[in-house]
Amino acid sequence: MHHAGEWYVVGHCHKRGDVRTFRIDRIAALRVSQPVIRFELPTDFDLEAYRREQLYVPSADAVTVRVHLDPLAVTRIGVTWPVGEVTMEDDGSAEILIDCEGFEWVTGWVLGLGQHAWIVGPPEARAAMHDRIARLRAELAGYPPELAAIAPLP
Repeated sequence: MHHAGEWYVVGHCHKRGDVRTFRIDRIAALRVSQPVIRFELPTDFDLEAYRREQLYVPSADAVTVRVHLDPLAVTRIGVTWPVGEVTMEDDGSAEILIDCEGFEWVTGWVLGLGQHAWIVGPPEARAAMHDRIARLRAELAGYPPELAAIAPLP
């Protein structure tokens, strides 16, 4: 199926034992299992209903957040890019535009990349990141010094 400018295939994942969605440009290799295991499509499966329920469709209230990723962050992400418009730079860094309903997910994703990613804009997204970091600092303030020293905040 085509969704948000990308092509996806929906199939049964034998590793997870469930229906999964795979973005075609992220599939690095395919291998046919031996013996071949066939999957029968359930008669009540509705691809359009699945797309509406499983794939993100931004609402009219969505905000586009611009995130800068340094070359190390680009390498760490590998093929697991979130849905968004990516601009690769000559130095190996990238910027991605991500549509968000709120800032909780995007701030968590950026924090997971550490100092190698940051929110460029809009200002309210940067403010949400500053607020989240302040909350983390406050939570870490209650930890014993030896635990807080493991990952000091700037």
